[in-house]
Amino acid sequence: MIRCGTQIRLTAVEVERWLRLTGFDPRYIETMDELRSFVRYCQHHWRGGSASRRQVRLLIDEEYARCVKCG
Repeated sequence: MIRCGTQIRLTAVEVERWLRLTGFDPRYIETMDELRSFVRYCQHHWRGGSASRRQVRLLIDEEYARCVKCG
């Protein structure tokens, strides 16, 4: 993730990771608020108690943490 003030840009690798992980296209994301909203939306979409859905939510959290740390 490239950060300049309040603006961000996901790298091509990050866009591909988010797309594969969530099934949703993150290319429109331009701010940290939009990234947080995207993560909340994906978490809500993958809600439920099954082990596979819990795993997807965990991976979403890990990817978000990785993006924030790198940015």
